[in-house]
Amino acid sequence: MGAWPLPPRPVCAAVVAAFATTAAIIAAALTDGSVVATLSVAAVAATIVLAVWPRFATNTLCLHGTPLPEVRGPGSLPLVGRLVQVLTAIRGQRFAFLMVEWAAAAGAPNFQVWLGAATRSVVLTHPADVRYVLGRANPPRDDHVFGAVGLSVGVDSYFLNTGAVHAQTRALLMGPLNAERTMKTAVAVVEAELGANPHGGAAAGAMACGMSGGLPAAAAAGTHVDVKALASGLTLETIHAVVVSAPAPVQPYATVVEDSWAALRGVRLMPAPCLLVPHRVASIKARTDYMIASVDHHEAERRNAVAAGRWVAEPPTDVLDVLMTERDSGGTGGVYKGAHPTRMARDLITLIMAGYGTTADAISWGVFAVCTHPEVEAALVAELTAANPSGDSWRHDRLAALPFLDAVWKETMRRYPAAASGTARRLAAPVKLPSDGAVLPANTVVFFPQLPPHHNGSTNERPLEFCPSRWGGAMGDMAHGVHTEKSNRAAAEAWIPFAAGPLSCPGQRLAEMEFKATLAVLFGRFHVALAVPAATITAVDEMTMQPSEVPVVLTPRLRS
Repeated sequence: MGAWPLPPRPVCAAVVAAFATTAAIIAAALTDGSVVATLSVAAVAATIVLAVWPRFATNTLCLHGTPLPEVRGPGSLPLVGRLVQVLTAIRGQRFAFLMVEWAAAAGAPNFQVWLGAATRSVVLTHPADVRYVLGRANPPRDDHVFGAVGLSVGVDSYFLNTGAVHAQTRALLMGPLNAERTMKTAVAVVEAELGANPHGGAAAGAMACGMSGGLPAAAAAGTHVDVKALASGLTLETIHAVVVSAPAPVQPYATVVEDSWAALRGVRLMPAPCLLVPHRVASIKARTDYMIASVDHHEAERRNAVAAGRWVAEPPTDVLDVLMTERDSGGTGGVYKGAHPTRMARDLITLIMAGYGTTADAISWGVFAVCTHPEVEAALVAELTAANPSGDSWRHDRLAALPFLDAVWKETMRRYPAAASGTARRLAAPVKLPSDGAVLPANTVVFFPQLPPHHNGSTNERPLEFCPSRWGGAMGDMAHGVHTEKSNRAAAEAWIPFAAGPLSCPGQRLAEMEFKATLAVLFGRFHVALAVPAATITAVDEMTMQPSEVPVVLTPRLRS
């Protein structure tokens, strides 16, 4: 197929109209102009063509780019393709795993799937193609797939705006999200929340075990600790400290943030949610208004502090300082020039919502993985003890330099990527894939799931095993055998837990530091054991992939 394939939908519409018109003319001639008969025949003809033409034009005539291997097996229905299968998987919290099943059924890293009558969707998992399309072509996010997010943060938020405004806003955010001050803040909050810092509050630890004494009290009493609650509490505190330099408000704020995710899951990929489930949409908007009011409160307090001389906004201390300065001055890019008055607040809400849930899931999976692999725990504890024998507070640069902890981080994100179902983009122009030269036409919806490339045996040896050794490191070859340099390169190329390119996650370094600090403090101070059989803990895809539960029992470690 050439580099300029025909656009599928206009061609399909023209063919359907032509066949329906022809059928209507013939029917009118045969039935003496009966309107009912003419319209009925035209409708039947249009339906048949709509069911047959798209696949015929794509797979046989090759009008719409290069035909790709197709998902075979049950689940495909006339006119709607596999859309019902997708909606069922979303409702059953297994959409990411459906993508893995599709990849196996297609027998190829890149494949096509029909999710409606008019056009195909494409799923890309070949690492070179994924990185090329996300990094070089950089198509915008698909409005339909991410429509639910727009109901919450607005379609003009930086997350959904993939043009110049997104690039400018991202450039503003990269500074405070990746600053040394931010890394120090992340470690300090984690240590305080886990009770390692005597000057901290340890609220997350107390919430996770239901004891005011936090984790030490739970360890002494043998009380179960809910790692998911622990991780959610400390990551919400961390992102709040980074964004507005303040603790997260007390309940019901945390519940509202968590419920916002649940409400968004309820309308995921749903067509016309405002018409079909207006009560859910109203609930989403009410929660958003609540969070906007919270951000507005922080902004008002910040402006009062600046006016009273209690706060200096330059140089900026946090994300709020950066965005307030940009909005007030117009900045070099003027990203808020002419924007809705609440857009800055909604951008901050986007950071808070995206910055705590996914990181909490990663921490929960990391604890689960280390608990279920004693040899990994032993190697990790040995490295932590050697680096910090006195058990002092951790420095962020020391955590970043630990090779086995880094391998555990990378392997956790490979084996259990939080955004397992990945992202979806709509091509703005035809794209030629570097792996095989296949051409995809403009307007094609392309999915980039993370589980298939992460769990593919051609890119990761023994993909379903938790093997930090695949990432090397000073202690990397002690667990599960030695991986070759070639296999390590393949694993690194396929590692895309934060996507790739200009729209990749700007807070990935912050998430990494929170993960490393949590595991360093937790496993450095305690032996951690699951309180339930590992086989009873399952993966659940609720927009993010999370464990069903991670209850643990802590035993204090004795230091020599």
